[in-house]
Amino acid sequence: MKLRLSEEALTVALEGWERVWALRRRLVVPRANIVRAEWHAEPVEIDVWLRAGGTSVPGVVKAGTFLGQGMKQFFYIRRPHGWMRGAAANVLVLDLQRTFYGRVVLSCDEADAARVVAWAGGQI
Repeated sequence: MKLRLSEEALTVALEGWERVWALRRRLVVPRANIVRAEWHAEPVEIDVWLRAGGTSVPGVVKAGTFLGQGMKQFFYIRRPHGWMRGAAANVLVLDLQRTFYGRVVLSCDEADAARVVAWAGGQI
């Protein structure tokens, strides 16, 4: 996965098997629609109840569109723990407004997350 920043948007470009698991090639998140950007090194709870297009294999990957907490969420998480109420560490969480997804949660390294959080005006 590659995170590309432009003046107006974050583009998440999925590669290889990531595309297959998430059923998407890329995701474009407009900068103006980001309400909050946070990096979580410690496990954070993931509350989803319905897969709406994607893959979920406990302990391996959770990728694609899921419903939970009253919104559509996009996940690309490696090594999630749990099934319905899971947890994942080392994730970037973007809360959005006025978009198809209410939240985007991505596994990435801290350096990439720091770039995105600084660009979005959040805190790490």
